[in-house]
Amino acid sequence: MIREGCIVRMIEQISALVAHILDQKISQDSVDEELDDLAQKWIGLPSGMLLALPPEEVFSLIENSDRMVLEKGYLMGELYRLKGVHSQSLDEKKGLFCQVVVLYRQVLGES
Repeated sequence: MIREGCIVRMIEQISALVAHILDQKISQDSVDEELDDLAQKWIGLPSGMLLALPPEEVFSLIENSDRMVLEKGYLMGELYRLKGVHSQSLDEKKGLFCQVVVLYRQVLGES
């Protein structure tokens, strides 16, 4: 029950951020700040640090936390995706979306 409540809150927070980004009512600095807050709250590390790491290393950190691995993996995938959606560079978008796929494959045990 507690876990479900945590998951619902995580989804609500991600949904609100996605809505802001898609409506383009949020600046890049605000996106970075909100991503950082989400990552810090749910994963325990700043988003800038996590987004700079290869997805394999991020998954290893999440897996070592031994709590809510699937949910944290999903959140991190969303952080990569949101950063990609808001990126101006097509190459950066592609790179971030590829990182999402790599991370989700690891979360699902398909590495």
